[in-house]
Amino acid sequence: MKYLLDTHAVVWLLSSQTSKLPYHLAESVSYCEDDFYVSEVSLLEIVQLQQGGRVDLNYRPSSVRDRIAANSVG
Repeated sequence: MKYLLDTHAVVWLLSSQTSKLPYHLAESVSYCEDDFYVSEVSLLEIVQLQQGGRVDLNYRPSSVRDRIAANSVG
């Protein structure tokens, strides 16, 4: 199955808060069973959330896309 993740799901995945995801999605991510995609708009929103201090993912906003790709999230 293919999933287009919304901004909340991406933030939760990047911050290791998978308990906030629906059970079936968290399991699928854990076992890399499905394809996950992230829109450019979600990346922009994450950068804006970080710059506004609303989320802290412990790395530079410019590396958000690289971090997602390294974790096979998008």
